[in-house]
Amino acid sequence: MLSGLLVGGCAEAGQLLTALWVGFTFRHVNIDDILLNIIGVLVGYGVFKIFRNVFQWGYKKLETNSNAFLSYIKCVCDDNSDALLK
Repeated sequence: MLSGLLVGGCAEAGQLLTALWVGFTFRHVNIDDILLNIIGVLVGYGVFKIFRNVFQWGYKKLETNSNAFLSYIKCVCDDNSDALLK
């Protein structure tokens, strides 16, 4: 959530600074954009959590250890960064 706030805040600050530098506002600086960025981060994280649970369940059921691509996704879902470097 913090990263969503920081990215949205930086984007809005960039728009404000650009508008002040150019001398006119071609875009409106709006708090709604920051709030929508935070909501987008939360929704994206929720979708990832659902995907991770479904993927891990399917990975165990199908026992697809020989597929390198699926093994990579499993390492990402498990947050096993050491295994990604191998």
